[in-house]
Amino acid sequence: MVKFEILKIEEKDLKAVLEIQNELFTSDLQEDISIFRRTCELFPEGCWVIKMEDKIVGYLLSHPWTLSCPPLLGSYIESLPSSTDCLYFHDIGVLTRITGKGLGKEIIMKFIQFAKQNGYAAITGVSVMGTLDYWKRYGFIETPLSPEKHQALIEHYGTEARYVTLTL
Repeated sequence: MVKFEILKIEEKDLKAVLEIQNELFTSDLQEDISIFRRTCELFPEGCWVIKMEDKIVGYLLSHPWTLSCPPLLGSYIESLPSSTDCLYFHDIGVLTRITGKGLGKEIIMKFIQFAKQNGYAAITGVSVMGTLDYWKRYGFIETPLSPEKHQALIEHYGTEARYVTLTL
């Protein structure tokens, strides 16, 4: 059994989170550290790291949001909407060299449990780089957006981007 911890993210962790993002995502899908920092400031209870042997090997950033209205990649969120109806997974990543140890599954299952315990009716996010089948394993479904929002999603996240929803 692999020993790991899922912990609330701290400011000192952001550099490692950025390095993981740079390893996993193409440059057009990478966000500036200021975006990550802001997400953590707005909703610290929904931003976590996975630590294994005192090293950060994965992360998940999330925040409350509005269904069918995904925030655009790289957009700096000044404040959370006054009325939210879902929990949005902003970003998630686990180092490739750790793949196969079940850490991605662990953090996603913890995230789903967290959403349920906090009364969210749904989790949403954007599947990128052909990961739609991965999200379907956890019960997420591809959710249609209005033509304008779908076009903006493709323009910001790439042609493989799919808006996904998990109803809790």
